[in-house]
Amino acid sequence: LFGIDKSAYDFLSDRHAEIQFYASVTSLAEYFAVKSRTGSDKKVYVCLQPGFIEVYAYERGHLLLLNSYECRDTADCIYYILYSWKQFDMDQFKDEIYITGGNTDSETKKCVEELQRFVQHVSVIQMNEPNKV
Repeated sequence: LFGIDKSAYDFLSDRHAEIQFYASVTSLAEYFAVKSRTGSDKKVYVCLQPGFIEVYAYERGHLLLLNSYECRDTADCIYYILYSWKQFDMDQFKDEIYITGGNTDSETKKCVEELQRFVQHVSVIQMNEPNKV
């Protein structure tokens, strides 16, 4: 479940009967679930955000973990990603980590380089940005 201001919910529901509410992570969770069905058995997807990360772990398309962690720096990110990795007994030579997001390419690159010290298959997913006008 997720929180929404009750007055905002009531206002929107009254004016738009067809409205459906979703947590912000729903679209990514569904997208990653589809992608996780191919390749290795277990995969971790990480969305780097300013000040926190979201970690999604899957086994053959089935969600194992969806959690967010507050991170001050890259070391915090690496810790939480590898902690999640260990929780589900993932194989460092077979299973995969995918990174997306990040404020800068250098931040994402640093995270990938650090993770590659511990896990063989680390990749970056480039999300398409909407056309800028």
